[in-house]
Amino acid sequence: MILQIVLVVLVFLWIFMKNSGKVPGPWILPMCGSAPFMLMADREMFSYPYRAMHKLSLKYGKVMKVGLGTQDWYVLSGFQEIQDFAMSDHSITHLPSKTFDEIYSFDRPLGIIFPDGGLWKDQRRFGVKTLRQLGVGKSTLEDKMITEVTKLIEHMENTIKEKGNLVEMHDFFDLPCLNIIWGLINASRLDYNDQHLKDQISLINKFTMESAIGPLVAIRPLKFVPPFNSIYNNVKKSMDVFKEYMRKLVRTEGKLFDEDNLKGYIDHFINERTKTGTSYYEDDQLVVTMIDFFTGGSGTMSKSLAFGVLFSALYPEVAKKVQTELDENTSGLITLDDRERLPYTEATVTEISRLASVLPIAPPRQTTGDIQVGKYTLPKGSLVQMNLYSMHRNMEHWNDP
Repeated sequence: MILQIVLVVLVFLWIFMKNSGKVPGPWILPMCGSAPFMLMADREMFSYPYRAMHKLSLKYGKVMKVGLGTQDWYVLSGFQEIQDFAMSDHSITHLPSKTFDEIYSFDRPLGIIFPDGGLWKDQRRFGVKTLRQLGVGKSTLEDKMITEVTKLIEHMENTIKEKGNLVEMHDFFDLPCLNIIWGLINASRLDYNDQHLKDQISLINKFTMESAIGPLVAIRPLKFVPPFNSIYNNVKKSMDVFKEYMRKLVRTEGKLFDEDNLKGYIDHFINERTKTGTSYYEDDQLVVTMIDFFTGGSGTMSKSLAFGVLFSALYPEVAKKVQTELDENTSGLITLDDRERLPYTEATVTEISRLASVLPIAPPRQTTGDIQVGKYTLPKGSLVQMNLYSMHRNMEHWNDP
């Protein structure tokens, strides 16, 4: 009996200490963290955790602390708060996650998005330089995009002829967007009917469109708990197949490598490896970098375009204003040179991106030093989530989000 009383007292003492900090937030309970309160805020919390966090932020503020499993997290929801944090030199460290590394890379942080330290700095520098050489930000890439748009229009017209006016749009732009990335990687494009291209899209979507990835990454034990264990296994299996696709591509391009004729990112990477000989330029690093391009580039853009079609149907008066501006100020296909004459169109595109919130939560971070965010101090070693979905719906900033 005494032991039970002591245990109860210890539990209550733990709860009191855990919830007595200066940063507000829902109660953090043993083992389950703040999950019960997140579920009360949104019953679909496990599918849309960012939505539950947004609703809680309306009560607790733009800086709040929540418990996810056995970990405490600071969740930032306001524009100024996210900016304060992101601009700090102590916010650049990405959260190490064994589960994520198992799924996404090769059991260690690779690529240009998620690693830290020397690898991240070197690959970011090399990536920016190489992408510029390949035409990003220049007219050469725009020419490729115009070519792709022309092919897309033809594909759309043929699809309507074959299937009628009722065409599913949620994944319609996946293929052309992936083709742009494919062109950067090895200077070629694939036909929309190419089964290899469709297979890649399917594999990528298993990862990018799986809403349970966030909880799985943040709470490692979930990978052993139904239904998350089956989700983890399915996503990992798909990513393993996709990584093998990329490995084969790297091997094929390696055999065709010509230092006097560098075509795409793969060639430039191999050339840099030949010149420097550093460990940063291994095949695994190249494979994961290519995955970064596919998941970060094609997926976000294609879904934003799909939302553009949806919002055009929901708000026909806005779509009509855009069409009128385009008709009055352009002729033929639109280019970046037309941008200054299309303020309403640009504003509409930007608004679509905000409302769509295709990337609702930024990659998690871990602070390397104390960071002042508003009136709160996030201590060194803090785990931080930036809720972009909530920021895009901040009533103080947007008035009518």
